Amino acid sequence: MLPSPANPIARATLWQLHDVEIVLVRHGQQIPLDERTAEQRSDPPLTALGERQIEAVADHLAGEEIVAVYSSTLERANRTGLAIAARHGLDVTAVHEIREIEILGRPAPVSDAPEIDPIVWAGGGERFVHTGRWDSFPRAESSDDFRRRVGRGIEGIVSRHETGKIVIACHGGVINAYVAEILGIDRDYFFRAAHCSVHRVLARHERRVVWNLNEVHHLTGDLLSA
Repeated sequence: MLPSPANPIARATLWQLHDVEIVLVRHGQQIPLDERTAEQRSDPPLTALGERQIEAVADHLAGEEIVAVYSSTLERANRTGLAIAARHGLDVTAVHEIREIEILGRPAPVSDAPEIDPIVWAGGGERFVHTGRWDSFPRAESSDDFRRRVGRGIEGIVSRHETGKIVIACHGGVINAYVAEILGIDRDYFFRAAHCSVHRVLARHERRVVWNLNEVHHLTGDLLSA
């Protein structure tokens, strides 16, 4: 039985009253920075573990009624979206706005910055530890710009669907920024999303409610990484 629309707790949490469920999935593990070729520096492929992770999350979501799958334009997220979409006979729509935060003009993570004074670069990292704000780093996309970009991308996706469950394969920074905006959290990055973890947001009209974060029970054995 559906809750009464007059129930304030149900209305506040959108429990069984939502129209759209946004399923945010972080991509599988990508190859580390020190193993990338020059061509892979900004858009690395998945590791062998990452390939196994995307199959695990695809299996996890296979029994759910997914109406559409979206991904960022970066390979690791797009491959994740493709694995999920294949279980449902769907295509993947790539959206540039939901790519990862950019530092020094390229998607994070960025471990070295030879063009920046090492003291300044290290200081940016220390500031990030304390603030959780991306604009702590020199020459980073500003926190406000990043949140606006992510919001445009995800809300643009949601606007295409009146009802149903949609999957968005993206990045840890993107998930953090979107959820932080919903919860009114100042830190852009406030929790660590595991590779191929699932995060759910309920939507009805202009309302957005976080249902859960870091759903990882499908990542058994050695599949859990962050």
